[in-house]
Formats: sequence, C-alpha cells, structure tokens
Amino acid sequence: MLKVLQELDGCNLECDGLSRLISGLLMSADIKHSLHVGRIKDMRNGNSILHFWIVLDNNQTIDFRAKMWLGDRSHIPHGIFFQKDWNEVLYEDEEEISLGHQNVSIAKILAFTSDVDFDSILLKLKMNKNTN
Repeated sequence: MLKVLQELDGCNLECDGLSRLISGLLMSADIKHSLHVGRIKDMRNGNSILHFWIVLDNNQTIDFRAKMWLGDRSHIPHGIFFQKDWNEVLYEDEEEISLGHQNVSIAKILAFTSDVDFDSILLKLKMNKNTN
C-alpha cells in the first residue's frame, strides 16, 4: 500500500486535501480507516500546527505532510507508520471526521484538480489489498 500511496506524495495538496484524497481512495477500495484532525507537535522544539492524518484499522498512521509543516528532519515521520515508533512527534487528536459517501466525491474532485488518476490508483490499491 505504501508504494501505491507514495505516488500521491508529489501532488500539490496540503494535509487536509491529501488526507481527504487518500481517505476517498481507501474508502473506495474498502480499506477500513479513520480520518483525523488535530494538532501535531514537534517535541524537540515545541512547534505545533493544526493537521489532518489517517489511521488504518491496524493502528498505522498515514501522513505524507508532517514534514511539510514541522520540517524535513529525521525525527519527523513520513508515509505509513506506527505513531508509537515516533516518540518525538505528538499527534493530538481533536476530532475523527465522519466518512460519508461525499468523501469519495470530494476525493475525486481533489484528484482531478491535482492531475491524479483516481481510478488508476484505486485499481492499484485493490490489487495490492488482494495480494497482502
């Protein structure tokens, strides 16, 4: 799954848009997850910012934008990971965003405006899901 989602890392979306796009893809591929909004905090320097991220059913986090806001440093996570393995960044969950059917529609709009082939990535996700 990481390799498939890494294709989205280069698109011109911030944490809210990219998280919503990934959530829509995961929802379309029947991959259980939750979409979260809250704060992330760099425990080394105290910097924190409002942020969006995804949590998979196995408690892995998907976050391709923490480094965008907290800096491209080795102690800042990027990709798919377990938060417990990154003790120098604190994820403070404020709200789990409800995942309705409009989530997929929003994701398709975000994909279109970001020149991302939603259907192609969805197919790769489904194929990857069936091989794991």
